[in-house]
Amino acid sequence: MSILALEEHECTVYETKGDWWADSILGKQQLPGIFEVTNKRFAFRGKTLLGTAKENGLEFDLSDLASVEKCNIGNGIVKIIPTGLRLTMRDGGQYVVSILKRDKLLEILENAIR
Repeated sequence: MSILALEEHECTVYETKGDWWADSILGKQQLPGIFEVTNKRFAFRGKTLLGTAKENGLEFDLSDLASVEKCNIGNGIVKIIPTGLRLTMRDGGQYVVSILKRDKLLEILENAIR
């Protein structure tokens, strides 16, 4: 299921389920959903008990991505789950995402930066 309206000359490269660790007033909030990476963009759309959200919670052009690195994730101070990726944007902003088998997404995003 594509969560992006693909533009001309754009194709989906990778799609998977996972979590976005979004900033909230209580710190990081784990939001389950779907990630889609195209040859141009990265997007996340959350899922709730009522179904999939109608709009993407996170979406950016791959050209805005400065770096990607592995990180551990978890609630609280101790982060011990080795499924995270920290995405750093050219403007200094950061996003933390979490998926099983993160090496595939890491490789795709590293190649997009080059």
